[in-house]
Amino acid sequence: MSRQLNTILILFLATIDLLAQKNSFLNTETTHKIIYKDSVYMKQHYNHSDIWFLKNNLEDGRWIVFYDSAMKDSAMTANVMNGHIQGKLRIFDREKHYVSVEWNYVNGRKNGLCYSYIYFYPSDELKLEPSDSIYIEIHKQKYIDDIMDEEEIISKSIKYKK
Repeated sequence: MSRQLNTILILFLATIDLLAQKNSFLNTETTHKIIYKDSVYMKQHYNHSDIWFLKNNLEDGRWIVFYDSAMKDSAMTANVMNGHIQGKLRIFDREKHYVSVEWNYVNGRKNGLCYSYIYFYPSDELKLEPSDSIYIEIHKQKYIDDIMDEEEIISKSIKYKK
């Protein structure tokens, strides 16, 4: 009986410690603001020269990346814990200001459901009908430890006028 109580007590204390670590991170007031393509904190995509990502081993806290030096046009948001991206990383479209990518990270690696959104607005060039709708293509990807396990492409047309 004493051994079981000891095991329960150890598990209870470990759970409290984990919750304290989680809450201390979530309540952090450290926010880092940087400009897109800042090579001190970001690295260039190996295959696309205009795509940049946050580096590993950054300071813990919330990271907000801006396209402009006035820091008004958001490019990316992410949380860093123990030097790695943790939770949702969101990338915003530069011209239309909507979320274009939403990836889930665990210890700096994509894990879980990740989404890429492609929006097409009606215009003379696109000739989309009806003109009161927006067309969205969603790439839903499931990652397990940074490796894509499956992908589904969902297409929708959504009315935005009544």
